[in-house]
Amino acid sequence: RVGRQCLRLLSLYRASGPLTDAEAADALRLDRTTINARRSELMKQGHVRRYDSRKNAKTHISNTTWGVV
Repeated sequence: RVGRQCLRLLSLYRASGPLTDAEAADALRLDRTTINARRSELMKQGHVRRYDSRKNAKTHISNTTWGVV
């Protein structure tokens, strides 16, 4: 299951470009904590990196965007 979730997240980044954890969680219908864990694993493997930050339209809080290397 972990491997499948990592592949889904990696595919999403490739298709959509850099996303925040919340955006990825919404797109994949997974908890944000799950996205964070899978993204961290993909970062360790060298597949994903930090890109920029994006301000949340509702909360006005800046969130980091992540995407493929």
